[in-house]
Amino acid sequence: MYLRAFASNLPILNINGMALNDKSLMPFGKYKGKAMANVPADYLLWLYDNGLKNGDVKAYIIDNMEVLQSETKTIKPNKYDEQSIQDP
Repeated sequence: MYLRAFASNLPILNINGMALNDKSLMPFGKYKGKAMANVPADYLLWLYDNGLKNGDVKAYIIDNMEVLQSETKTIKPNKYDEQSIQDP
């Protein structure tokens, strides 16, 4: 898995004085103990969209928002695609 981290202007530090990064462990939930880079993007975005209170994880998500969103994009076929339209 590739690294999600992007350079940010001012990292938000956790209580240990270090910002979460891709190697940091998820502190809670279904993926507790997994490296942040291995936590599914859709799970992190779901947490963010549903009022995540943990500042460290929220800062990680915000710092990596662009990559997380690109990881969750799927290409869906257009039901009006030329190949799917047939003349009666």
